[in-house]
Amino acid sequence: MQNPMPIAGRCRLLAWPLAAVCAALVVVLHAWPIAAQQPTPQAPAPPVFRAGTTFVSVDVYPRRDGQVIEGLAPGDFQVFEDGVPQTVEGFQFIRIDPNPPDNERRDPNTKADSDRQAADPRNRIFVVYLDLKHTTVAGAHYARQPVLEFLTRTIGANDLFGVLTAEVPIGQLVFGRQTTTLAAELEKYWPWGQLDRSSNEVRTPLEQRLAVCEAYLSLDTPGAPLIDLSRDDLLMTSLEHLIIRLGDLRDERKNVLFVSEGWVPRGPRPELVNTSVSGGDRPAVGVGPGGRIGIGQSMQPYAQDRAWCDSEIRRLAGIDFDMRFRQLLTSAQQANVSFYPIDVGGLRTTRTKATDTLMTMADNTDGMAVVSTNDLVGGARRVSDDLSAFYLLGYYSTNAAANGRFRKIEVKVNQPGVRVSARPGYLAPTPAMVAAASAPRAVAEPSAVDDALATLAAARTGAELFVSGAAMPDGLHVAVELAAATASRAAWREGGTVQAVATRSDGASASAAVDMAAGARSAVVTIPVPDAAPGVWQVVVQATAQDERLEQRLEIAASAARLIGQSIGWRAAPSPRAPLRPLADPRLTRAERLHVEWPVLAPVESRVARLLDRTGGPLGQPLPIATTTSSPDVVAVDLPMASLPEGDYVIELVATAGSESERRLLAFRVVR
Repeated sequence: MQNPMPIAGRCRLLAWPLAAVCAALVVVLHAWPIAAQQPTPQAPAPPVFRAGTTFVSVDVYPRRDGQVIEGLAPGDFQVFEDGVPQTVEGFQFIRIDPNPPDNERRDPNTKADSDRQAADPRNRIFVVYLDLKHTTVAGAHYARQPVLEFLTRTIGANDLFGVLTAEVPIGQLVFGRQTTTLAAELEKYWPWGQLDRSSNEVRTPLEQRLAVCEAYLSLDTPGAPLIDLSRDDLLMTSLEHLIIRLGDLRDERKNVLFVSEGWVPRGPRPELVNTSVSGGDRPAVGVGPGGRIGIGQSMQPYAQDRAWCDSEIRRLAGIDFDMRFRQLLTSAQQANVSFYPIDVGGLRTTRTKATDTLMTMADNTDGMAVVSTNDLVGGARRVSDDLSAFYLLGYYSTNAAANGRFRKIEVKVNQPGVRVSARPGYLAPTPAMVAAASAPRAVAEPSAVDDALATLAAARTGAELFVSGAAMPDGLHVAVELAAATASRAAWREGGTVQAVATRSDGASASAAVDMAAGARSAVVTIPVPDAAPGVWQVVVQATAQDERLEQRLEIAASAARLIGQSIGWRAAPSPRAPLRPLADPRLTRAERLHVEWPVLAPVESRVARLLDRTGGPLGQPLPIATTTSSPDVVAVDLPMASLPEGDYVIELVATAGSESERRLLAFRVVR
């Protein structure tokens, strides 16, 4: 497969909602303004770590009349840990110079690289969270300008940002710096709000199952209560995972621009808790996706096991969302995550419980709420000003106990009329953490598995066209795959044409085209470029059908392999006789199988294929090597998805010849 693209480049390959989410994800963590922070001339050198002590970094925002006070010295601050005074030994004032041009910003090359940059306390982190469920289409439209205004005013050359929604797994949150992609996505795909849409409009396979359960209910409950509860559960789970993710990233402050119209977290639903649609029937036994016999699936594609419905109804009805919301705010405080809610519902004549929820988020996490106003741009400017500068203090804790308990931090300024917000505290290390920290270890560098998984950032629901490529002995192979929604449009039902143009930095170019048959969703274009040709090829892919044209870009590096070439992926139904279709979208359902081929470039003595998890650990026994009829010089692996849980995986192939060994990796994602 091609080398990992920069994050902003990968986002451009996506379509709504995941393209905007990627851009938003890039905004989520990169939107935090951390422009050209320069230490004051009086700033002392960074402190040296001492054995047996804990160095604590504290980000502090001293404000008077809503503005951060500049010109303070270390002696102006008093830091207390659990009421005990601490000596400030690290001091830096950081001011953000906003709005540098995008060509001065550099995106991290990989997800691991972005995480390492985000760990730097001088680099601010911001997440733009789009609350799909509690935002109307009109609210989503009004959100565009204030979000872009905020980013334009606040993002500096080093700031990291990203965008997230409840429908995007937290593992796909990536950091970036360039804002052009986000601006284009928000302008083009603004109607993302779902509040004024019917809850009967199912969006996921899980909601499809719940819709059948709804049909079994004999209640006078309007709407779709199960789907509604499921979306509330999805939102809270997403926010909980976000807090954990940001808390693990670093101790210093993280900020979430929460775009919503507010909601009221509810308690359990007693009218549903004791509801049963199965009548005590036993779970059905049948054949599920992938042809496997199991309990809880019927042979009809969408028929539901009523016992599963009962279990899911009890689970959803028993959730206390009000308690989960309060626990979320406590977790945010401990993780040093601040919420900045932006209410896009406009001016309200009376105070509502929904906006109270947004204000509670801000008040309890040291953020600022912009609610009940038609001047959202002005509100975004106030948030930007609130984050325009800060002080970074450091001290060695006088408490040497390694007990794992939460320690409260309080910061005061020796000046009148100053409101101080700072990191609220931290968890003391445990004995195991102290032992691990004292052990010598090498600096963690991104692994080959990390680089392979980084290619999955381009897998976004809602994309119209997916592309991937590999350098082969006979040229560049470019796989092109239409999204299901795109292929179902009238313009594409009769097929289309795919053209690919490859250009190298020295001006060399080549092109090829292929017809996509009627009813087909994918094709492979082979551009006649010799495999030995060095350099990186920039490939522009255009798919046309009637009056529609889709375009994507990718990079393909010439292969330096000697034993095994780059991989080509295919998808198919579980049956070995099912036809193979080119794979460009790395997401597969459990009802599919993955077929991967590698060209053999020279005689090899051994070939071992394994399935790896996200950490690079092997899963189970080596995979069987399949034979192919197309060529004796191809190594192939067939892997059914039926037995794999949702998540990200990597197929590894290692080939050896004498003392020489080569390793090839292909990442993919299993979805519902």
